[in-house]
Parts: sequence; C-alpha cells; structure tokens
Amino acid sequence: ILFFFFFKQKTAYEIKECDWSSDVCSSDLHALLLLNSIKQEERILKQQIADDSFNAEKYAELALYYKKENKFEKTAEYLNRAVKLDSANSAYYTGLGEAYINLNKKDKAVSLFRKAITLNPEDENLRLIIARIYTKHNLNLSAIRELQAAKNINPDNAEIRYYLALAY
Repeated sequence: ILFFFFFKQKTAYEIKECDWSSDVCSSDLHALLLLNSIKQEERILKQQIADDSFNAEKYAELALYYKKENKFEKTAEYLNRAVKLDSANSAYYTGLGEAYINLNKKDKAVSLFRKAITLNPEDENLRLIIARIYTKHNLNLSAIRELQAAKNINPDNAEIRYYLALAY
C-alpha cells in the first residue's frame, strides 16, 4: 500500500501570523525574512541617526544602505548630510559622485569627484572615474588629461593604461 502525503505550503501571510501547523513551509519564508531584515536594518540606522544626529558616519551608513537598494536619491540625500557634518572626508564626496552618476547628473558627479581629489590627491582611481565619465560622453581630450594625471600617480596601473589606449 502506498501513501501519499500532501502538505499545504504556507503563504507569507500565514508565516507572518505564526501559523506553523504545516510541516512544509513555502519559499515565501525566505523572502519575508529577507524583507523584514532589510526593513529592520533601515529602522536601526534611522534610530542611530535620531540618537546621534551629529554623527556623519551614521548618515553615510544609511546612504550605503540606500545605495545597496538602488535608491540613489536617498543615497545622495544622506551623503549630503554627512558632508555637512564632515566636509574633510573624501569618501563622502566619492559616494555622492557615484550617486549622481546613477542619477544621470554627470556634471555634478564630476565636480564631487574633483572635490574628493582635492582632499585625497594621491588617489588615481578618482581620476580614472572622471576619465570614464568623459569617455562615455566622447570627451576624449578631457579623459586623456585625467588619465595622464592618474598615470603620473601610479604608472603601473594597467587599467589606466588600458583606458589611455582606448582614448587615443
């Protein structure tokens, strides 16, 4: 004699309501737990800011959270707040530049990367990022200038040499 057992899979609602009577849980459990984890992370970060609104690093952490969620307006909003509290941190300007690239605001992004360069002039990657922006918009002479400056900082960087070859 063969016995077949059919188990009802739980919906996200049933799981949320803690009805664990079935032996088999739906794949909605993972999605629900992930969604709750994401929302909880956002709440925690916002609470940390509420507890210490003068901590630029907390704003930057929330901005990074929004970047991971592809919410670039929010990323820019919170990084702008971080910059107001700590205008000497080149990473905040770099993150802002990246957010503005994703918001298709090339000129704003370039100006933010330039600000990051003034704070961290030995970072050839900042110049490489600007060169990529210029290359994408067919501004090859500007890209070459940035790449030459980057190469002067680190002549062994293969990526810089590659983009220089493309620009010529």
